[in-house]
Amino acid sequence: MHQNRIRASRNAGSGACTRALSYAVGNRQPGAGKSREVLAMHEVFLRYLDPGFRYVRAQGPARVRGREDALRDGLNCVALAHLVTRDLFGYTLPASYQSLELVRDREHFEPVADPGRMQAGDLVWLGADRPLVRLEDFIPRYCGDELLNFHEFPVNHVAICTGMREDDDHVLLHASKADGTNALWPLREFGQHDRYSRIYSIQRLRPEFRHPSRNAAYRVTAFSMASSAPGYASAPVVAGGRPARSGSLPGITVISPARAARPKD
Repeated sequence: MHQNRIRASRNAGSGACTRALSYAVGNRQPGAGKSREVLAMHEVFLRYLDPGFRYVRAQGPARVRGREDALRDGLNCVALAHLVTRDLFGYTLPASYQSLELVRDREHFEPVADPGRMQAGDLVWLGADRPLVRLEDFIPRYCGDELLNFHEFPVNHVAICTGMREDDDHVLLHASKADGTNALWPLREFGQHDRYSRIYSIQRLRPEFRHPSRNAAYRVTAFSMASSAPGYASAPVVAGGRPARSGSLPGITVISPARAARPKD
């Protein structure tokens, strides 16, 4: 399992990562084969950018079994990883799999050796650069299903690679405690937070578990991306979802240099 220190940048970027994602969906014409698959992936990510989503630490995958559960009760980063994996690839991970189980899972996932090789849908596991206990030395202690010593576990966050880039930097979707909702951050932004400053593992769902034809985005009934202003778009309407608020992409979190002065979480 590789570990990479994220190089932080004081200029964390702008809304360019969100604009790139919206333009990719708005300008690419759905067709056969790979183009349609890429478009469907982008639409999945947009479905989870909605200010109605709230970050709630206790709302893990066992409690959040669908998008409506998350909109109603909130979700944490692991629950979001479960939902996005299911919607991208048509595969439902075991609900009992939390951070510890997923980051060690080699049955469903294969490791990605280098951040430069990340693809859309890869899970990026992040944590402290100087943890209390090294990952290889961590021994879990449980009370029932509850992990009692999670505070010692060095891996404390997961984000999902969108396949998009901002200034040649990977853009990741995650349930953000700092923002209180789901957000898009360039990879370098995580390096500004002590809790997220090291990549402990990058995982890719194995091919035998990928069923893209079951992807919810293939059942899109309408998707309007008429631009209303530079970097903004009208509300997407997706089957099974709800219309986003007009005038902006749902859940846009603009990454700005001002965030550098914000207290670390």
